[in-house]
Amino acid sequence: MRLPFCTTIRDEIHEIDLIADFECEIELSVARDGLITIDAVYVDGCSLFGGDPLSRSLAGRIANDAETKLNTQGNALRDRVLEREAA
Repeated sequence: MRLPFCTTIRDEIHEIDLIADFECEIELSVARDGLITIDAVYVDGCSLFGGDPLSRSLAGRIANDAETKLNTQGNALRDRVLEREAA
């Protein structure tokens, strides 16, 4: 399943936002137990996991953020994903 995703890329050491409202698409999978994993992060149709080192690093950070949010009970996006998956 692919869906739009927006996040802020943050430098946690300096506590500053590097890229606010970074828009992309994420491709995700839902396991039988409800665990959601991110398979790809796309910008303009290109997978960031297949790009240069900076793109791969951003993809990893975005995927980690998305998985954390999507695997948190009570998250509205998680609920929508699980409803779509069940349909």
